[in-house]
Amino acid sequence: MLTWQLPLKKSKKKVLLLTDSNVRGCSAKLQEQRGDDFEVSSIVKPNGKLENLVESIAPLTKNFDSNDCVIILGGSNDIGINENYNLKLKPAVKSILKTSKITNVILNAIPQRFGNEGLNKETTKAKTYKNGKH
Repeated sequence: MLTWQLPLKKSKKKVLLLTDSNVRGCSAKLQEQRGDDFEVSSIVKPNGKLENLVESIAPLTKNFDSNDCVIILGGSNDIGINENYNLKLKPAVKSILKTSKITNVILNAIPQRFGNEGLNKETTKAKTYKNGKH
């Protein structure tokens, strides 16, 4: 008896970009570089703080697995001179850590702010906090 088997459809690896407006248009470039084996999507929240960027990370990644990836590009809007960035970043980092148990998460370094040397010093301090070197 002859039987036919359909080839299994290879699922695409998913990449989700969660960004503030500093990297608008990045998902199209990433999709072009990665090709048809990847499904790249992004959510851009202009002027968004890190907590805003990751507030919906759980439902957005419910179908992700260890082959997929979330890339978070933000945090510069959380930094202000004489503000307690520890309290601002902690809730966002907790959400990110939960997601990292089911899929790959890349949390980019907080970008520098051009033309504002005072905020850049605070950004450097916040990067140290975010990397666990506080």
